[in-house]
Amino acid sequence: MSSSQITIKPPDQDAADFLLDQWVEALTRCAKVTGGDITIDWGGDFVYAITPKMATIKTSTNNDQPIPVRNKVFGAGLGFDASALNILERMQSSDKPMSICDLETDNQEWVNQPLTEMLRLNYQNAVELNMRDYWEEDALNYVKRILGQQGRLEHHYQADLPYTKATFSSTFEVIEFGLIPNQPSRLKRLVTIHHYEPVTSVSNV
Repeated sequence: MSSSQITIKPPDQDAADFLLDQWVEALTRCAKVTGGDITIDWGGDFVYAITPKMATIKTSTNNDQPIPVRNKVFGAGLGFDASALNILERMQSSDKPMSICDLETDNQEWVNQPLTEMLRLNYQNAVELNMRDYWEEDALNYVKRILGQQGRLEHHYQADLPYTKATFSSTFEVIEFGLIPNQPSRLKRLVTIHHYEPVTSVSNV
């Protein structure tokens, strides 16, 4: 999975304390699936930082003091959509290559470990790819057109890997995905690759 840093900016310390008290389980869960820190910064003398491993408080004089994580009810809200977290957890636990691409720009934004292995890239490079560079334009437009009509597509096709052409058998799904507070979800393309095989060219002797 790609690592990210998320910053939440509540209006004051009371709002920050409320977030930490009521949403620490959801925020910790989000930090685990994204692999990055979540910072609650209201512009005061210190910030709350939630790491993938535990919730911590950071101040200018005493860093990384543990804050006990209490059991809380998890629900959708504050931009942390439950379905988005479930999708990331689904990708994290899958042994099949999976990715999330923006439906409009075709930028590949989220990848799981099996996908990086298929691409032979680290995740930093994998999330910088644009699928328009690896598909024939007509073939990609076909997938996007069918997804616009029915939202899901089982598809056999040929496209490029960074090192060779390959044939694929994949499931494409349209999803609404958003993790950043106060920003609307965007339509994305969730891809699950069930099988792929590099194309070997045969030359005539």
